[in-house]
Amino acid sequence: MQKNQTYYDTLKVTRDAPTAVIQAAFKALMQLNHPENFTGREDESVLIAIQLREAYDVLSTSETREQYDRWLDKEAGKSNAATDTDSQDYVKSANRIAA
Repeated sequence: MQKNQTYYDTLKVTRDAPTAVIQAAFKALMQLNHPENFTGREDESVLIAIQLREAYDVLSTSETREQYDRWLDKEAGKSNAATDTDSQDYVKSANRIAA
């Protein structure tokens, strides 16, 4: 999975997608990424299938999906706090340089 990519991104669904949509997206993406479509690059197809399966396993069960959503919210809070700190540090260093 790419950095900052969520399981929702992996399955190309929105965060409020119902389980039926998640299942349909998983099946469609698995068919699209079938090894027969990756002649000479079967290893890439296997890696994609592993990512899709992992995302589906988490998002297809309400309990694990709720845990994952809580974790995403927590990480988003950390990310926003880090961004605010980084931007404040940037402004401080820019002010020092200008002075």
